[in-house]
Amino acid sequence: MEFGGEATADTVRATHQFNSPGLYTVTLRVTDELGETDTSTVDIRVRGAAPTRALSPDVTTGTATLVVQFDGTTSTAPDDTIRDYVWDLMTVARPPAPDPSMDRNRRHYNVKLTVRTYGGVEGVAFITIQVEESSTHSLQFDGSQVALLALGSSQTLTDWTFEAWVKPTSTGGTVVSTLDGRLVLEVLPSTNKLRYQAGEPRMTSALPA
Repeated sequence: MEFGGEATADTVRATHQFNSPGLYTVTLRVTDELGETDTSTVDIRVRGAAPTRALSPDVTTGTATLVVQFDGTTSTAPDDTIRDYVWDLMTVARPPAPDPSMDRNRRHYNVKLTVRTYGGVEGVAFITIQVEESSTHSLQFDGSQVALLALGSSQTLTDWTFEAWVKPTSTGGTVVSTLDGRLVLEVLPSTNKLRYQAGEPRMTSALPA
């Protein structure tokens, strides 16, 4: 049995003390009398202190189409490492009146950043982006983060555009995916291809040089 690279044991039962917060993969390897082996693993999360989350957009207000660059990289964990950055974009049609801090002639977006350490401790930050009313809106995230677009029961998306910038040496990945899995767009820079699925068919096309 191997305890996440910290120690090993060769007994049927074993106990190990993890002294530092983080994510540890414990591996059990068994061997029978014929020399055949098999392994099983389990992840152990050791919780530490709460992380300090930092949500830093380059702008918080402007006219449509407004491109906002969000940055959560200054978030820190005192005794662990941040593993996940999850962005959640929520549309608020207009603020309740009276609210002198929010212009009723603008559409408002509540942006939530959740940071999660390897030990599984979360920290949450919020900020509001104000955008002049327009038929189109644009928000920008970098490739290491996830953005969730939440629609209300009366809202639908009928026309939208996705843009992605990747380097030829990048591993690429999923640019957009709907919850039902019927719309998926992936970029594959290593093979210079674009893979997309709309409904049942799944297609792959070569990108222009």
